[in-house]
Amino acid sequence: MYIQRAIREAMQCGGRITRSAFRDVIQIEPTDSAQGFILHAEGVAPGARWQPGAKDLLADDWEVTTEVWT
Repeated sequence: MYIQRAIREAMQCGGRITRSAFRDVIQIEPTDSAQGFILHAEGVAPGARWQPGAKDLLADDWEVTTEVWT
């Protein structure tokens, strides 16, 4: 799915978004906070302010996951 739809669904269910290419590596938590989108990787402290590239914004392989890493 496209990123806009994935963000909407993730925010409704409390999930995160990811792409098929990095499903097992990165989860992105969409927020409206000053932190922006927060990157999560298993076993690593979260990183704030993810900035998508053009390829990310145009991709149609976005997914929503509710199995979030802490």
